[in-house]
Amino acid sequence: MDIENINIKSTHLKNLFLDPNNYRFINHDDYRFIKDKDLKEPRIQARTMSLLSGIKNENLADLIESFKKNGYLPVDQIQVRRISSNEYLVIEGNRRVATLKLFQKMYEENREIGNLDPSLFRKVPIVYYDTEQSHHHQVVMGLKHISGNKKWPALNQAQYLEDLISKFGMEERDVAESLGISMMRLRRSRKTLSLIDEYKKSDYGDQFQTDMYSIFEEIVKTPSIKEWIDWSEVDYKAENIINRDRLFSWISEDEEFVEESEEEIRKLDKIIVKSTDIRDLSKFIHDKKAIANLERSRSITQAYAFSDRVKEDKFENALNILEEQVNEANIHSQYASDDSYIRVKHVIDKLNGLAASKGFANILDNKAIQRNVFFNFKTTHFSYITINKYKALTELNIKHLNKINIFAGINNAGKSSLLEAIYLLTRQNDIFAFFDINRRRGKFNKSLDSVWFHSQPLENIHIKGEFDHKDISVKIRKEEEDSDTLDKNSYLSSIQLVSTINGDTYKSKARIYKDKENESFFKNIHILCNSVLSSPFSIQNKEDIISSHEKSVESKNLESIIQFLKEKLDSKIENVELAGELSRFLVTHHDFDKAIDITQFGEGMQRIYHIALQFALAENGVLLIDEIENAIHYSLLKDFATLIQQLANRFNVQVFMTSHSKECIDAFINNDFENENISAYRLENYEGTIACKYISGEKLQRLIKSIDLDLRGDS
Repeated sequence: MDIENINIKSTHLKNLFLDPNNYRFINHDDYRFIKDKDLKEPRIQARTMSLLSGIKNENLADLIESFKKNGYLPVDQIQVRRISSNEYLVIEGNRRVATLKLFQKMYEENREIGNLDPSLFRKVPIVYYDTEQSHHHQVVMGLKHISGNKKWPALNQAQYLEDLISKFGMEERDVAESLGISMMRLRRSRKTLSLIDEYKKSDYGDQFQTDMYSIFEEIVKTPSIKEWIDWSEVDYKAENIINRDRLFSWISEDEEFVEESEEEIRKLDKIIVKSTDIRDLSKFIHDKKAIANLERSRSITQAYAFSDRVKEDKFENALNILEEQVNEANIHSQYASDDSYIRVKHVIDKLNGLAASKGFANILDNKAIQRNVFFNFKTTHFSYITINKYKALTELNIKHLNKINIFAGINNAGKSSLLEAIYLLTRQNDIFAFFDINRRRGKFNKSLDSVWFHSQPLENIHIKGEFDHKDISVKIRKEEEDSDTLDKNSYLSSIQLVSTINGDTYKSKARIYKDKENESFFKNIHILCNSVLSSPFSIQNKEDIISSHEKSVESKNLESIIQFLKEKLDSKIENVELAGELSRFLVTHHDFDKAIDITQFGEGMQRIYHIALQFALAENGVLLIDEIENAIHYSLLKDFATLIQQLANRFNVQVFMTSHSKECIDAFINNDFENENISAYRLENYEGTIACKYISGEKLQRLIKSIDLDLRGDS
């Protein structure tokens, strides 16, 4: 504000004209905008005086009482705008000037005016601005009625702020800074006023009342309602006219014809009567059934109860209560009894079920995630597999697959990678299986090291095949995301996994972090069939070991395994049991007073026992065994091969195995057990490309007998 343009003087009361466009009048039914040329009209001034004073001067009662008792105290300046050489329009102080005019009339009628000095009528102190910038007057007004202690009603404030911009040409930033208000408040005020203007132009416009302002303000600050009416933050208007008018009808009284009579009209009460109704409406505004119920019942409460949101709120309340109660239980955990264990476990199981059903993968242990198995019954299994890309394997076609499939070849021919690729194909969008393969390769005992994993090269993986006459595939790739939700300091990379089963697509994604838990995202985990990957070199999951034992006990497979060990390895073995706390197998033996760890009986017995257990876990699916002969004495190979084939038949398991041993391969052929169910393959490296040569079990038998063929090729 330019202080040099401020003038202080006094003038006769008759030279002061009340402002008929005062912002306090905007919400009055009798308010009409008055042009400058008509400001001094006696009828205009009389109407303005009437609006200011009210019935029996009730609007000025406080000033009348004060002036009579204390006289005129110029605590607040009367600020004016010059409209002629010696005439002024009151900008600030209209009530005080109106009260003075009232006292002047009383004085002229010889009525008592108390302690008010009548000489004041000839010398009223005023402040005016010698400037063309009329918005200076407006800013002064706003400092009291927007930022000060004598605020106008919200609607009046909104119109004043809008006029500063649209009529007086001020910029938003200048208005906010001049009046000491935030840009957020200023813009919300403008949006609210704009929506009110739309309402006033609608069929319900004649119903607008000042106290409805808060309803419109709530609308423009509620995201879901703004989305429903397609609110434009650029033009400050609703672009979905149909939904806008429906909303206006809920704010208004409405009417409809009575069904029994086409002439009788029924009045309908407002649905929305206060701003909090908008907040309740926002909870179900996108629920079409609930909105239909709202318009039918004309009740926010009933529509809310009808909507899904009430169930969501109950769920949130239940979680809040659960959290409070768990905290309470932790405080008093020292009083837990033995029976509490079972109850706590049931609660944990239910929470795991809840998390799994909603796909909250990042809060679940891998073992707690529910897998949907597509094929868990008698099938024809894999008929062919193509590894388009996995590690060193490229465009590798494997045909004529059988019940038992043996892969041989020199070192570094990709035998272990082949089994991993087939395993991933069986696991479909189970992204945790991909991480588990890398954990095993890295020989990490419990969990995969994220930094190590991120450092490993990962070209796009693509594996496909046919299972039970259904086309299936898996694609995996690494990518770098750029999202505001990422912790940029810890984020390393993301893994995208897309699988298909018979044309249906399933996706998973994981974000890898350096200093915090990785995040996993998926709707459901789908796996093709039960599958187990067994290797003598990688660290097996403890959960898989326990599950294999449990399944073998349920199916009575354990009995046949122990019988095999007694007949082929040690007749004094009595039993093998799993020690729960340690997840170790203990052997009861005739020569020992107590059960001893299975590791005391050599690696060969452990290997046979572990592989045999896994058939029950892979029932109706696939078992992949890397270097099957490892640690097993050659004298046991033929009997062990027969056991493998028998278990494959019993549990309907398709077996894929790799071997470095000619004796082991020959054992499967020379045991004369269903060679027609065997397919054999030799993996060869041709100038960096891995190729696969097939031979049937029956043909291999003939060649072994005739020329002692070594399936492995050159060693």
